[in-house]
Amino acid sequence: MKQLILSILLFSLCWVQAQLTYKKHAPSPIPLKAALSILHIREGMEPALVREAPAPMRKSPRLNQQNIPNQSNAETTFQSAQTSDVPVVVKSFVGQGYQFSAPNDNHLAVGANGKIISVVNTNMTVYDTSGAVLFSSSLSNFADTLGVLGYTFDPRAIYDPQADRFIVTFLNGFLDSTSQIIIAFSQTNNPEGDWNFYLLNGNPLNNSTWSDYPAIGLNQQELFLTYNTFTNGSANNSGYTESTIWQIDKNNGYSGQALTSDYYYDLKWAGDTLFNTTPVCGGVTLYGPNMYFLNSNPFSTAGTDSIYVLEITNTLASGTATLQATSIQMGLNYYEPLEAKQKNNHTLITNDSRVQAAILENDALHFVLNSVDQATQRPMVYYGRVTNFSGTRVATGTILMDTLDLAYGSIGHLADPLQPYAVVVGCLHSSNTTNAGHSAFYLDNDGLISARSLVKSGGGILNVLSGTSERWGDYTGCVAQPGEPGSVWYAGSYSSPNARNMTWISKIRVGQFIAGTDSEMNPMQELSLFPVPAQERISVRFELAEGKLLEILLLDGQGKLIRTIARDYTRAGKIELSIRTDSIPAGVYFLQIKDESGSNLANRKFIVTP
Repeated sequence: MKQLILSILLFSLCWVQAQLTYKKHAPSPIPLKAALSILHIREGMEPALVREAPAPMRKSPRLNQQNIPNQSNAETTFQSAQTSDVPVVVKSFVGQGYQFSAPNDNHLAVGANGKIISVVNTNMTVYDTSGAVLFSSSLSNFADTLGVLGYTFDPRAIYDPQADRFIVTFLNGFLDSTSQIIIAFSQTNNPEGDWNFYLLNGNPLNNSTWSDYPAIGLNQQELFLTYNTFTNGSANNSGYTESTIWQIDKNNGYSGQALTSDYYYDLKWAGDTLFNTTPVCGGVTLYGPNMYFLNSNPFSTAGTDSIYVLEITNTLASGTATLQATSIQMGLNYYEPLEAKQKNNHTLITNDSRVQAAILENDALHFVLNSVDQATQRPMVYYGRVTNFSGTRVATGTILMDTLDLAYGSIGHLADPLQPYAVVVGCLHSSNTTNAGHSAFYLDNDGLISARSLVKSGGGILNVLSGTSERWGDYTGCVAQPGEPGSVWYAGSYSSPNARNMTWISKIRVGQFIAGTDSEMNPMQELSLFPVPAQERISVRFELAEGKLLEILLLDGQGKLIRTIARDYTRAGKIELSIRTDSIPAGVYFLQIKDESGSNLANRKFIVTP
């Protein structure tokens, strides 16, 4: 039962709901700062000075693996595939190059028209689905009309399928006197067109704090932004103040009107300050008028299975919105993670067990966070699923394990009408023998987990900052392809041969959707395999519009490379190859064809019988 506490502070109300307490502040309407066509924005990069974004707060000393025995080949960490379907990359391309900053902070939004916004620390780039760059700018240039932005970081992007619009947000400044929140709303579904810019105070309570680590979410009526706030000079475990939530009328942002908002702060559960609130986004469709958020216990070394579900109960316009919370026991503990390994005793920072991403679709909640495998003390991704979310909830937690260290998961819903709970989880990987790249897992309707599928391999040790401990997160992006069941897009970082952090963007499909076609599909026309099933040989037939250097790969049913069949320049025109299959065991296989840039031109599934 909600109970009003008779106190007013900074025009704020404090409410109590079960074990949750909070305060709410109503800021003055936020005026439109500028409306600008992207055509008038100067394209370009930030100055060539290596910058490290503010590090997320940690409450315990940084854990590392320097003194832990080498476990990179420990079979006990390998999770046997529970389903034969695996995520398959059907298209991919290099995203933003090295931006003279760390970490990457990859995030992306994909529109129904195929326009892709990829954001990283210091840069925003618009692509089409073939990987062609339509626009690219530093974050500071993108919002240059707002005035001098001295230190931009932590970008997020989201697509609104209801309004058919895009929203981009990022931060500027890490002092209470300079902290600003930039929000840009596209006026149309074309991110190359006009945008409405707003500037929010990163210290709205005037309490000597600044805002850090944003997360973004939408429902049918509103935009939600969450932040952690810190005092000046914060480092590691010092200076954390609270987790906060902005509730904003999104439609005013699209139309260029002043933004009305509420600001929730001082969030506590049973008297303890909550850390890092993550919005629960619609996996494919938006829900409302309420909005959900997740909190975890991110610094538990002893382990916990508790997840806290916060709910804003109504819209701003209703005047009755309150914040309430419940807890869920997942049935499997998660733990504060250790650092991931690189070669030569270098490590990669995994931060903590905050909720990295969460989606709600078909009355099922999905979320991921960083954790650790207790048997081998290797960082892994924890995946949680709660079905019958609006009724008697059924919660299941599991660890996505492999022979590599895994971290920074994100989730894309597959919109499979036959498997309404099926998702793809993308995550970063590394080990003391494997360079930093990223992978994907498929989780089907019953929660069965695929083998890890390689998305992008790294080219060297990541070494941007001084010392041997590097930052490779702090998050990644995985979203559904609007209007295309069975497809998600994923953006993550990988290490280049010259030790820099790069971005790779991939389109991923699973199962029956792998053989789907793309209207904008590359220069390869109508690849076919026959006979299917194959016994002694299988023939491959396709047509190239122009000559290319091609690499033809044979993968097993789990997406692992068996051998490279050919790597050679291939002339334009009709091509037919014959591949022996009598030397491989009966089973499911994939034929993958890449061009010289590493982009996937084709993936086809086939079966070999005895």
